[in-house]
Amino acid sequence: MSVSYLLQARKALETALEGVEFADEAARARVAASIFLRPPKPEGRADLCTNAAILLKSNKYISFDEPAVPFLAAFRALDGVSGVTLASNGYINITYAPKFWQSSLPVICREQEKFGLEGAGGREIHVKIPATVNDLASARAAAAAAVLGILARLSGGSVVEETLPPRPAEGFPLAAAIAKCNESRTRFALLANPVGFVAAFSPILAIDKSYNNPVFCLPYALAQVRRCLGRAAETGNNGEIAVEMPVLTLPIEVKLAKSLCGWPIAVDRALEKTEAFYFAAFLQEVCLLFFALAEKTHPVSSGYLTEAGAGQSRICLFAAVETVLSAGLKILGVQNLKGV
Repeated sequence: MSVSYLLQARKALETALEGVEFADEAARARVAASIFLRPPKPEGRADLCTNAAILLKSNKYISFDEPAVPFLAAFRALDGVSGVTLASNGYINITYAPKFWQSSLPVICREQEKFGLEGAGGREIHVKIPATVNDLASARAAAAAAVLGILARLSGGSVVEETLPPRPAEGFPLAAAIAKCNESRTRFALLANPVGFVAAFSPILAIDKSYNNPVFCLPYALAQVRRCLGRAAETGNNGEIAVEMPVLTLPIEVKLAKSLCGWPIAVDRALEKTEAFYFAAFLQEVCLLFFALAEKTHPVSSGYLTEAGAGQSRICLFAAVETVLSAGLKILGVQNLKGV
């Protein structure tokens, strides 16, 4: 299995921190507990950022430059990094080259649901299992526990289950929701929306055929990408992944490739938050980027997937989308697309 880019950067950060001198171990522990490495806000400034230099700046440092040195060197040594900068506010920003995201696409297709999960840490999670499933809240809890269990085992972790005591049913009746939406759509809607969706449940919103609704968007995107790949195969392009991939030059192509590389990060975040919604939200982001690319390139009616040279790498991009959505929906328990 491959290692996620975030985990590689985190290991570089930890190695650099080990070389920093502290007054005592308590001071080291305080910094280690407060340091972060994550995508910056707002998005687009860089791919990752850290507050390491800010935390290490003290009275003996008049600027952020000196404490940033070991971290800048560690990040610049990472594969695929195109730039590491120290901002005036003390944040260290890390940017990866588009080629890094592109080169990950064949790996996604090859490793499938295990992509980027090597060394994920084997997180132990605690989930609450309802004693009885008698309303939307308990149905959501039971479905989420099943998904989190799959994600935990996939990343080498384990699950500790706590059974909740029985309680009276509340809110919109579960039987009525299933009658109006069917069981599969109801379960999917509960998983793919934040917990507040239960209190404001609407059968109309649960099955709304819009891109904003994951229950419609995810299966539809998977069907569309499979259609595109099928059309490309009909023209004689067998979809074999080239070893040397031509550059995907469109910004939306690069953004989609980068989003697909977020699979291991989405798995880890769902487990960290003990909330399956974060995993579904990642899949929704992939779908929306795919639709944006399709709207721009019209892959079915144009030569986008069959153009000499570039077409092969575009097929690889679409194959990676198919791999991620197919694996994601299977983990969410959505396998019969016609029934959703």
